[in-house]
Amino acid sequence: WATNSFSHDGGSFSHEGVFSDRSLPHLAEIHPKLYEVVLLARHLSEVSFEITDGKRTIEEQKHYYETGKSKTMKSKHLDGLAVDVVPIPVTWEPEAFYPIAEAMKQAADILDTPIVWGGDWRTFKDYPHFELKERPDGH
Repeated sequence: WATNSFSHDGGSFSHEGVFSDRSLPHLAEIHPKLYEVVLLARHLSEVSFEITDGKRTIEEQKHYYETGKSKTMKSKHLDGLAVDVVPIPVTWEPEAFYPIAEAMKQAADILDTPIVWGGDWRTFKDYPHFELKERPDGH
């Protein structure tokens, strides 16, 4: 789904040189709208981040569910509508994800692509997780 670059307001961005080889396969599998948000957020973010997960197979999701890393078998990862990110240098401290979330939300606003951050969830906090939010009109 994803392309190598996109343009917005006359500017052009490419993922080349922005993400590591580890991130690129995950980027290639996600929905184009989410891809654009991630790519723009990477340029806006004051914190470097990499992609650790994109589209999952049903087997991968089952493993995450059975090991408690996911709370559902209906994850948006199954359809390429979610992505997991990690700050560089890698840390799992919740505070490290706040600047990434800010950049992701800013990019989503600029691109008019609604997203949901797992760190905003009331129960199971999933700080690396971002997903496309379905619009009421279904688009």
